[in-house]
Amino acid sequence: MSQPYNVIDFRACVKHAYYGAPQEDRIHCDVVDRRFAKWEVGAAGFITRYILPIIETGGSQRELIVTHDAGRDYRTGIFADYKGQKSKKDENKSPIEIEQCNLLFDWSKKFLRALGATQLGVKGVEADDLIAWLRQMINGPLNIYTVDEDMLQLVDDDTIVYLKNEPHFGADGVYPNGHDLEGLPYSLTSFAKSIIGDTSDNYGGVKGLGKAKIHELRAAFGDDGLLELQQVVNSGNTDVLDDAIADTGNKILAKLKEHFAEWRQGWRLANLRPELCWKPRHRKLTKLIIDKRVPNPQRLYDLLCQVGCQDMWDSFAPLMPSPLIVDANNWAEMKEAIFDEIAAGDTTAFDYESSDKN
Repeated sequence: MSQPYNVIDFRACVKHAYYGAPQEDRIHCDVVDRRFAKWEVGAAGFITRYILPIIETGGSQRELIVTHDAGRDYRTGIFADYKGQKSKKDENKSPIEIEQCNLLFDWSKKFLRALGATQLGVKGVEADDLIAWLRQMINGPLNIYTVDEDMLQLVDDDTIVYLKNEPHFGADGVYPNGHDLEGLPYSLTSFAKSIIGDTSDNYGGVKGLGKAKIHELRAAFGDDGLLELQQVVNSGNTDVLDDAIADTGNKILAKLKEHFAEWRQGWRLANLRPELCWKPRHRKLTKLIIDKRVPNPQRLYDLLCQVGCQDMWDSFAPLMPSPLIVDANNWAEMKEAIFDEIAAGDTTAFDYESSDKN
């Protein structure tokens, strides 16, 4: 069986590593009277939490895809203050915190480039939508690393979502005991958020309806009934909803109909949009930005040394290409072995010197 692809939500996972760094040896900021981790510690945490586990289970940079946030044009076009409060909080951050995070983001991109990972982004599109598109495009097993619960709706028998390093898997996956949405299938995540809202993204739900009402709807109509309601809000056609209200007199359904425009806006904000990664918008073609380089052993080693992780080199060294010097004198002797190596894999590169015609 082939190795699964491993998709990393870049900004989310790097920040998770930074804010999960040990408490000792921190920098004090007088502006906010708090202490913050040094970026080098966050770098070590990113490697140990997210990169080494992939390598140590047989993976490599060939199957490693890193997704980047490149804007939120679609959702701010629907709701101007989408994630707005988060931006305001950033304005009040410590200058030390901002500096350390930016240094860590910059180092992490360089590290992934030297490793030879594939880094992707789509202008104006969030990483969540890009990950959803990759799930559609990749046949076979996929591991997704993130801190965002929205990704749980991608869980199926071929897809494991590692939420803050905890694995969630199986097509019948549901929210665990003790969670506010306990028992709800992961596939209904966006449906639930369309009703209750998402404070982390700064949009509210339908007035008067909270998490308890989601459980009441499940008790009354079951998961199949919730899927029908999801189809209603997705299509914008309320005929089924009108019939259900007439048949049952359910007050929650009546509230959804009364505030249908509000509910539908919540759905458009919550629902993953993989088509944003390929579908033209505003008469402009959508372009996937790809950053992938040939692995650079020396650069990778230097970056590990920069953050005090040179002892990890032995884990990365087997993944690095090694040069094979061939000239006119040894070509006849080595060509069969070279052709065999080319046929066996996809890791051979050539640097031709054309001045010597022999």
